[in-house]
Amino acid sequence: MELGNIVLQLGARSDYPVGEHPSRQWSSGLMTLDMPELLKCPIHVAIERGQMKMVDLFIRQSILCTQVLHPISGHLPYRLALSLSATCKTKAEKQTYKQIYLYLFDKQFNLKIPVNTGAFESLKKPTFFSLPRYCSIIR
Repeated sequence: MELGNIVLQLGARSDYPVGEHPSRQWSSGLMTLDMPELLKCPIHVAIERGQMKMVDLFIRQSILCTQVLHPISGHLPYRLALSLSATCKTKAEKQTYKQIYLYLFDKQFNLKIPVNTGAFESLKKPTFFSLPRYCSIIR
């Protein structure tokens, strides 16, 4: 947790792919088509390993990492957690992935982002966008 927090403070992003390990970069003749796991973001790795605290840290750093598709399965992070929960064999692992899924699902669909600038300032009541719509607007 401390290392992740320090790296995020130094400017690392949880919604950008990390790439291959530096020890393997000398033989980097492989394309990302050959190894799509090189396009995984830190949020994907944290979900796959069942690290709820790291997922929470990444979400708190940037909510946009909830909208990054997994390069292999093509799922959003909450769907990735759900699919991993369905394939678990032990009850403890299933519970861990279920907890991550519920957390990400809540962020995906229950988070409302206030937008009160520009054309929306003239409205009397505040305007809210859902997270997927907000991400599509800022893209």
